[in-house]
Amino acid sequence: MAEEKYREFLSEKCPNIWKMFNNEAKRQIPKGFIEFLSGQSEDKEMEKHLLNADKTIKSLLCIVGESELADKYRKKISTIKIEHGLAELLCEIKVVESLARISEQKPELQPGTKINNKKCEIKIVIDNTEIYVEAKRYEDKGPRGERALNKRSMEISEKINGVPDQFPDDTLNILFIFHSGYGSNPLYICQVLFGENACTIPDGDAEYAENDGLFSTDSWSKISGCAYVSCGENLLVDKIWQNPNPKSKRIPEKVLQILKDFNGKNN
Repeated sequence: MAEEKYREFLSEKCPNIWKMFNNEAKRQIPKGFIEFLSGQSEDKEMEKHLLNADKTIKSLLCIVGESELADKYRKKISTIKIEHGLAELLCEIKVVESLARISEQKPELQPGTKINNKKCEIKIVIDNTEIYVEAKRYEDKGPRGERALNKRSMEISEKINGVPDQFPDDTLNILFIFHSGYGSNPLYICQVLFGENACTIPDGDAEYAENDGLFSTDSWSKISGCAYVSCGENLLVDKIWQNPNPKSKRIPEKVLQILKDFNGKNN
């Protein structure tokens, strides 16, 4: 049976993912993993993604320890029901591991807010600056005609609109966005952040946000910046925008440069 084949692959080739499974997940492989593996092509691309994820989890285990990592991720990774949910979780874990490696102090996983107890992914320290980070992944299914640009921007906006609630107040908060899809991905994100008419906003240099951009809203003044990232074996920061809202905490120049130069390899 296919499930038995996937169980053998995960238990033998991905021992760190397997270590994160609870007993029920080991008996019956979560549906999200089955969907993920069953959709792979002849080059076994999905297996490669999981092998890379296993290395990422191994690294994170060395940084924070098995007890803390299991406490934060075991339930979620053991109950993944859809392929998209697994892809999103793997991106989140990649961000957490990559940033944990460059933190000057032991990172805090999933720090909660005092008001609603919602959580972001991680708190790290760079250049003596505490930074809270959340990661979101938007999956684009493909071209949709002339209105594709606005459609994608609307969908991204819906995906990330509530992100400020996941951060504490009066802290330096950065959102990392993965956009898996077609076309000019930074432009779609730029429209969401700076407004519908935004076309080319320089990295960190915008003086204002249009009235219909998230950066212009009061709730998003909690967000110091937004990074557009991609990941294969390593996390890459392709672009980062500072929030021009004067109420927002500015990202210190040294921290901004470290994030812009980040390539996830030798940090």
